[in-house]
Amino acid sequence: MIEHILIAIGEKRMHVEEVTEHAVEIASAVGADITLLRVYPKGEFEKRLEEFSYDSADPTDIAKRNSQVRDAAHIVRDAGLELTIAGVVGNPGTEVVSYVEEHDIDHVFIGGRRRSPTGKALMGSTSQEILLGLSVPCTVLKLG
Repeated sequence: MIEHILIAIGEKRMHVEEVTEHAVEIASAVGADITLLRVYPKGEFEKRLEEFSYDSADPTDIAKRNSQVRDAAHIVRDAGLELTIAGVVGNPGTEVVSYVEEHDIDHVFIGGRRRSPTGKALMGSTSQEILLGLSVPCTVLKLG
């Protein structure tokens, strides 16, 4: 039974609205709540702190200010679903898997993009890292 859905929101604008709409459709059908997780690689998080002129901050507070997170949150709230927003700092693939394990998540939604085998070998694939690390079902919406 699906009770808790996580939408992983990355640094690229991977059609977050479409991914969120799909997740909301499932969550609405089964009565699940949704968590929006924004993972900040360390360098990006430090850049955000600098933008806001902060010496330090809670990553969740920064995530709540993120435009992609706000757009997704608006869709979830409009559907009348229970919403949690979380932010963490670290390797996106590792942090998504850790969050899922630590927070009783039943299903994960992520956006993906088409990449060549060479591109995956050279640059890695966060989607692949998440898929291989999860012990729960994951929906990857390949968009764009």
